[in-house]
Amino acid sequence: MDRPLWLLQAPLPLGLDGNRPWLDGPLTLGACCERIDTGWWDGQPVARDYYVAITTEGEWL
Repeated sequence: MDRPLWLLQAPLPLGLDGNRPWLDGPLTLGACCERIDTGWWDGQPVARDYYVAITTEGEWL
């Protein structure tokens, strides 16, 4: 399963160490992202890009 079970109400920014994303350690981002567009039907559009990130322990985020 490569999609999350839920999404946060508002995205939380990741920290950076130099140019590398960081969350309790360095993260490796997948090569591509998935854009999710919503709200077009109610006049309040939201578009977000979601990446798969992998921790140094091999956990997928």
